[in-house]
Amino acid sequence: MIQLSPRFKTSVIPRESGRGLFTIEHVGFHVTMGACVFASGDSIKPVLVLPHREFPVGPNEALVDEFHWSGQDAGWMSTEIFEKWIEKVFIPAIEQRRRTHQLELKKGLLITDGHTSRKSPTAIDLLMKNRIDHIVIPAHSSHLLQPLDCGVFRAFKAAMNGKTTALTRAPRDQKKVVLLS
Repeated sequence: MIQLSPRFKTSVIPRESGRGLFTIEHVGFHVTMGACVFASGDSIKPVLVLPHREFPVGPNEALVDEFHWSGQDAGWMSTEIFEKWIEKVFIPAIEQRRRTHQLELKKGLLITDGHTSRKSPTAIDLLMKNRIDHIVIPAHSSHLLQPLDCGVFRAFKAAMNGKTTALTRAPRDQKKVVLLS
């Protein structure tokens, strides 16, 4: 998950005076990124959920083919988006790997965090029908237990935290440049 601060204002108030010296307005948004890495180290394109129902106009062309794009009003993963990802992206990727490695009868495994979208009966049914076991890590423990959160995402989140600091300080017309650099 990438989270840029939601819209809020911060007032700087010295304790002695009780009066505000200045106010800083923070404008941000939330973007959810879901990644899938196989035991072999191969991966499929991550899903990126933007806080839009429609694809934004004028995205960085280099990024368009790098993600499976989706949108939701607040930028969060929803049950509908998760179900579509399972059906249209994950299961076909598993099936292709089974054919490539001549493992058509072997089971697959999906490890996810405990977000409510992962409890979808439709997604669970699709996984079961395609011989894919699903392990859900307990809520608020993925940073300790989920393999990607313990390694790759930890470094990515640290880099993104630096970006958000630079982003909040950048002039409005430079925000996209900071985020995409």
